Amino acid sequence: MLDAKDIITIILALYGAVLSSVLAIREIKKEKRTIALFIDFYVWESSFKLTVVNIGHRPVTLAGAGIMYFKKYRMRWFELDERPFDLARENPGKFPLTLNDGNHVALAIPSVVDALEWTNGLNKGEAYVRDVEGNIYKTSRIRRYNSKADAYE
Repeated sequence: MLDAKDIITIILALYGAVLSSVLAIREIKKEKRTIALFIDFYVWESSFKLTVVNIGHRPVTLAGAGIMYFKKYRMRWFELDERPFDLARENPGKFPLTLNDGNHVALAIPSVVDALEWTNGLNKGEAYVRDVEGNIYKTSRIRRYNSKADAYE
């Protein structure tokens, strides 16, 4: 039979094992590079921008970005401009482009993409960003921005 000292020792050992596992998982997630992508549709200008935000704790170097969408049952694909407009520093950058923790960059999506068809869901499209490690981040979610009201709808 176990006495009180043995039971306390087992409980402390289990607590230490669980705590170290939780902390190890948290550190692994913290070291992972994480990017958030948003496709912003500007209602009054009928234009799109792809906003890329580094929400992780490590710098991410972007190698390129692009758009894929379907029009009349055919897939269209092209790379976005090689000179993104860096909102954080107010001057243009060039790929490869490094985003530090919390920095963001906006890429103009050309008018080739028909704004009305895409926002009404007639065309299914998605934007993507590639980093130098070969990871691809994708999104198809569109946010509608009303510049007159200075708010998202």
